[in-house]
Formats: sequence, C-alpha cells, structure tokens
Amino acid sequence: MFKTPETRLPEGYRETLHIDIQKHKALAVGINVGAVVAFIAAFALVSIATGGGEAGLWTLILLLPSVVLYIMLHEAVHGLAFKAADPSLKVDYRFHGFAASASVAGTYFYKRHYLYSALAPFVLIGIPLFLIAVLSSPLWSGLATFVFAFHVSGCVGDLYVAAKLIRFPDHVLVEDYGVGMRFFEPSER
Repeated sequence: MFKTPETRLPEGYRETLHIDIQKHKALAVGINVGAVVAFIAAFALVSIATGGGEAGLWTLILLLPSVVLYIMLHEAVHGLAFKAADPSLKVDYRFHGFAASASVAGTYFYKRHYLYSALAPFVLIGIPLFLIAVLSSPLWSGLATFVFAFHVSGCVGDLYVAAKLIRFPDHVLVEDYGVGMRFFEPSER
C-alpha cells in the first residue's frame, strides 16, 4: 500500500521546506486564528444542520473528558497511520504545551504515506463525530457538536501541512519531529 519509510535520508536529498510551529511565530498565530475560525464554522454548520443540540449540564460535565479523549484518539490515529507501512516504527507521543503530537523523528516518509498520516484523523474521526452530532439525541448531539468543532479546529495544522505537501512531487520525503516537519527532495532529478 505504501512505500516503506526510509530510516536514513537517501544520498542526494536536500531540505527544501522546514515547518516549525515553535520557531515560526507568525505561522503559529495563523494556525491558531485558523483554528478559531474553523471551530466557529464547524460549530455553526452542525448547529444549523441539527437545529442546535442541548448544551445542558451533562454536556458541560462531559465536555472536558471528551476533549481529552478526543486529543488522545487524534494522536493515536496519526500514530497508527505512521505504522501502516512499517509496524515496527516507534511513535513518540508528546504534549508541547500548545499542542499534542505523534511523531517518528529520524524516519522519512514518502509523500503519499505522510499525506495519509496527516489527514487520517480528519477523515476517520470527523465523519463519525459529524454523524453522531446530526443523528443522535439532542443531549449527545450537543456534546458531539462541541467535540466535532474542536476536532475540525484541531485539524487545521494537519490540513495546512497537507496543503503544502500536495504541491510537492511524489518522491518528496517528510520527517516529522513533533512540533514541525522537514521536507526533502533530491538535489538532481
């Protein structure tokens, strides 16, 4: 299904893009603003589709644990996607104060595999959450609407990276080290 990731950067490859959210403050601000806009848009979309769920006491009580579980699930899906081509990879899960991450520093993924890994949570978690929000009882719909909106906002960084990656040729390699990633291409091709 996917090419096996490289454990060493092949000879002749050079770094052509470096995205680091801790070092590039303008990028961090842009992603955070995008996340707020995405939260509002997703919340409004589901609220319009459902006529608004009940944001009662149970929703408020369950919201924080649901968001914490969602964050863990989101990163676990990234980790499982990384392992899709090589189950022996050791995924490093971390919380950086401003974001959680799953990464495999020192491993170089080909474009198709990394794109799959970046977008897997958006699709695999987003679709079920949306369906729960629009098809369940008002109590669960209200909670699912909040978590879905949080999910969409939490995927903004993944979507940004995917949008950057799509522009690269298939032979690009990506190393993800948690707070950022490096893109590598052959010097001559």
